[in-house]
Amino acid sequence: QQQQQQPQKQQQEGKMDVVLDMETSDPDDFITLCFVADHPRLHLKAVTLTPGSRAQVGLVRAALQAMGHSNIAVGAGNLDYKNDCVSGWHKKVGLAWQPSDDAEEAWRVLVRECDSNTTLLTGGPLKNVGAAIRNSGERFTCGRWIAQGGFAGAGVVPEDVVWPGNLKRFRTEEVCPTYNFGGDIESAALALEHQGFGSIFMVSKNVCHRNVLASHHTAQLHSLLTQLLAKKSVQPEAAPTPAAAA
Repeated sequence: QQQQQQPQKQQQEGKMDVVLDMETSDPDDFITLCFVADHPRLHLKAVTLTPGSRAQVGLVRAALQAMGHSNIAVGAGNLDYKNDCVSGWHKKVGLAWQPSDDAEEAWRVLVRECDSNTTLLTGGPLKNVGAAIRNSGERFTCGRWIAQGGFAGAGVVPEDVVWPGNLKRFRTEEVCPTYNFGGDIESAALALEHQGFGSIFMVSKNVCHRNVLASHHTAQLHSLLTQLLAKKSVQPEAAPTPAAAA
């Protein structure tokens, strides 16, 4: 869905500026965090968490520090959320972490860090994005919004496309609810109507579900994080700069 022009300017030595809004009820957003944080062509400016429990903040802070990015701004939707919202999978990847309240309000981080040259990547319910729009209106702008959510079914996907076994039940469906947009329908509607995004792209449910996380992938991630932690213990990270300068 194109609304305005797509951002062309890239910041920080040709890198694309990215803000990640994520959740931790399953592995995919955490893997996305690792990918974005260390990708040579991306500059991760900030991470915001939904719902934003202290456990989530502690996990993400530990991951960022292991990758040498402890200066990146972290925002939480609700530090006092009743559940930790961290899956059992995250406890198997080799990170030692403790709950933390070292986070700003998520909507404030989004408003400050997003601009016309930034790509906002969302992987969960859009509570933080909705809060940013409600609190800042059209002052909340972002060059590109890429959302994991929505559904592309019959009438959109060509008939000759082969659907994986785990998705065949959706083959004839024209519409289908999805967690990321259905988790906060009002915020999703608000975001889709928001004029502050230069362009909007949605990665549909059936595209995401074509990818399968196997046990050997988890083992590889555990090995990589172990290597990062070992490297960090030999070469201590420099003192972090203020989060606002991330």
